[in-house]
Amino acid sequence: MNFQSKDALNNLLLLILYVFLGLFFFFLTIMLALLFSGDVESIKAGNFNLSEKFSGNTLLTIQLLSHIFGLILPAFLISRSRNSVKNFLGTLHFSGSSFMFSVALLLLSLPLINLLTYINLQIPLPDFLSGKEKQMEEIIKQFLQMNSFLDLLIRIIIIAIIPAIGEEWIFRGVIQNQLIRVFNNKWMGLIVASIVFSGIHMQFQGFLPRMALGLILGYTYIKSNSLVQPIFLHFLFNGMQVIMVYVLGVDAIDNQLQGKMEWQSISILSILSIPLLYLLLTKYNKQTAKVT
Repeated sequence: MNFQSKDALNNLLLLILYVFLGLFFFFLTIMLALLFSGDVESIKAGNFNLSEKFSGNTLLTIQLLSHIFGLILPAFLISRSRNSVKNFLGTLHFSGSSFMFSVALLLLSLPLINLLTYINLQIPLPDFLSGKEKQMEEIIKQFLQMNSFLDLLIRIIIIAIIPAIGEEWIFRGVIQNQLIRVFNNKWMGLIVASIVFSGIHMQFQGFLPRMALGLILGYTYIKSNSLVQPIFLHFLFNGMQVIMVYVLGVDAIDNQLQGKMEWQSISILSILSIPLLYLLLTKYNKQTAKVT
């Protein structure tokens, strides 16, 4: 193993330490909240079913804290403490052509992501995983209960903007870059980082579409060498889902999670999107080749 691989592995191990440290402070905050609410029995029993303990707005605050302590803080610490992480983060420059390509790539990939969602929902889960999925569904529904335009804005900030910054910083800016150094192969680093990105969410019914999203985000990061593109795409993807629920109501979540989708239409759209994606990627790769 060469120096680059060893250094990258050390960076990833240090990142894991920072994440555990952040999660420790996060759970400490939760326990203090339970303590001040008078729910001492839950602490003694180790019952931290948040959907039963807290209301929607409080859950949103907990979601915000989890991203700050579990993602943004570790990403900040590793970026500040390790020059080899900081040097590989890329830039925050904005390129109009790269930006338009990234948006077009995401939009043309949506039919394939929806098809993967449908396929993923057909995979049976063990009872204990099904129970976890149902708990997560209830939390998501409480997150997305919106009665006003202000509620929409708050949820766009907490569910779309903050996760886009935190997750792209840590998964693309840190983990993907360091995995590329470990494997000495950008495509292997991209694939493994996308698997980690999807698996860490602990939502098995959305594993395949989320991994596909990770591949798209990671690819745009590789091509642009800027976190701006994946952050914006991540925000766009999450923001569209929040707005969809605001317009259609929480029943839209049930329809998606229960697989009530026209799979024939999704399949046709997916097939039609493939040649368009091929043309888009071919044209963009030729343009970037000329520039370099």
